[in-house]
Amino acid sequence: MAPAALGSSSSQSGGQTGRQPGGQSGGQPGSHSGDHSSEHPDAHADGHSGGGGSTVTPFPQPANLTWGDVVVLELEVLNTAAVPMLFSAGQLRLKLADGPTITPQDASRSPEAIAGGAVERLWVSYLAPSDATDFYVEFTDPLLDARLALDVPGLPTAKAQL
Repeated sequence: MAPAALGSSSSQSGGQTGRQPGGQSGGQPGSHSGDHSSEHPDAHADGHSGGGGSTVTPFPQPANLTWGDVVVLELEVLNTAAVPMLFSAGQLRLKLADGPTITPQDASRSPEAIAGGAVERLWVSYLAPSDATDFYVEFTDPLLDARLALDVPGLPTAKAQL
């Protein structure tokens, strides 16, 4: 497969561009500590807030210290060879510009061959930190024994939409 044949766009469910919050309740990872009475004006002496006085963070993160946002990339893959080529979403790793490489969480296609000259459209999802906005995709081509960097369009965040 030719590297130029792999294109991408970012989106979330419903066709909008961007990221999806994980939808789980809780604060930032590691932010839960004993007494919150100084953080919430309606807090009781035991550290629990009364009647809805607690602050909701715009990016709720899971309590298990995983990233709570999901980045979904819609991809078009063209096999420029005349013969079928194996392809897996695992060949596409999301790379934070200033951080780690992230393996796929899910994909719309199972690992299998793409027919010669065929175009496949698929989506791949990744868990990502809520404050990350600068990404690229690393494509690992096993035949060339190479990793290729593919640009990802800018991702609007929920923070920017508030």
